[in-house]
Amino acid sequence: MVSLVSLLLIATVTACGQIPETKLVEVTFEVSVPPGRSGTVFVSGDAPELGAWRASGVPLTLGADGKHRATVRLPPGTSILYKATRGDWSSEGTTPDGSPVENRRFTAPADGVAVSVPFTVAAWRDETRRPVGLDTGRIKVHEKFRATKLGNERRLFVLLPASYAA
Repeated sequence: MVSLVSLLLIATVTACGQIPETKLVEVTFEVSVPPGRSGTVFVSGDAPELGAWRASGVPLTLGADGKHRATVRLPPGTSILYKATRGDWSSEGTTPDGSPVENRRFTAPADGVAVSVPFTVAAWRDETRRPVGLDTGRIKVHEKFRATKLGNERRLFVLLPASYAA
């Protein structure tokens, strides 16, 4: 049995020659970064619109107010994870002492209203030094790790806690 919605969709596709677009939400990332560092800042995240975790996902533009901005369009209600980098994971945003920052989370408004997502990068990984001499564990290297989502092989470094059995 064909529903009324299906008939309307078929009529719209037939009349317009295409499937009607869902209204997308304009999401503007507004990033404050530590002073004194030039270069492009990027937002990277799990959504294709954010580069699918490519470190140089979406380049931000530096404004006169010193904040870096970029606008992406997401389907309403879409939840994303994201971080800031300077184009490489060795220069991702960190806490002031260089500790990693958890992935940030955001959900695009279901009502489709444009929104700004402000956040601050306290420091960059390649510009901070972690304390030396702590027994933090060991690093295991997997030389040819198959990244199926990325469709390639890469070298993977895994930090194992000191208490982890070999």
